[in-house]
Order: sequence, then C-alpha cells, then structure tokens
Amino acid sequence: MARFKWHADYFDGCETPECVRRTIIQADNACEAEKMAEARLGLCKRVEIRRVATAAPVRIVYARETPRNGLTTAAEAISFNGNILTTPVAG
Repeated sequence: MARFKWHADYFDGCETPECVRRTIIQADNACEAEKMAEARLGLCKRVEIRRVATAAPVRIVYARETPRNGLTTAAEAISFNGNILTTPVAG
C-alpha cells in the first residue's frame, strides 16, 4: 500500500489559532496518521491532521485529560494504592 504524507499541526490550547509545531507524517491512511500524531502530542492540547496536497477535511485530535491523582492507567493506580509505584508518573 502507498504511504501518503500528512501534515500534523500542533497547538498549545484547544482553541488556540497559532500552530506551535508542524511535522510531516508518512502513513497509509488517516487513522494511522491520527495515531502517530497523537503519540507525538507531548504537552500540546490539540493536533490537526491533513493530507498534503489534497482538499481532504482536517482531522482534529484533542489531548486526553489525566485523572486528578496524575495516574494514567489502572495498573498505575493499583500499584500506587499498594504503595508500590512501578511506572514513573509525569507531574
């Protein structure tokens, strides 16, 4: 299958109009491009993905909120509640 180029524009806020970073992703389809862009989200709150040189609609991915305790998975929460923290938690 052919690999297509996608622009991934990253934004600091959910409604911020200024792009703070742009990357080019090589992916077979929009879903794959979306997953790759989300994996590179970092501290940004939103990424807009569009295929290069087409009029295809933009796909928008928002950052997920982390729970109040800062733990991101059930395994981390269990480990934390058992006083054994096996996964470092960014914070």
